[in-house]
Amino acid sequence: HLNKNGELIYSTCSILKEENEKILEQVLSDNSLKLIPITGLDTTEIPLLPSNYKEVITVCPNAEYEGFFVAKIHKQ
Repeated sequence: HLNKNGELIYSTCSILKEENEKILEQVLSDNSLKLIPITGLDTTEIPLLPSNYKEVITVCPNAEYEGFFVAKIHKQ
């Protein structure tokens, strides 16, 4: 539960849509919750995977990074 104007970072060490985007679909069914873009990060050098949500970051696993997912959720 989030207070009004509260924010939550949802992050997993997974790149599976079932553990990330499918969870967000359920969370965002509550119309008082929305995704906020994650700002302040330079992701130009980080290998990203495509997502159905432009506000999230899904990092592709490689020799330098473990795969992971990050989303920022705001309650209006």
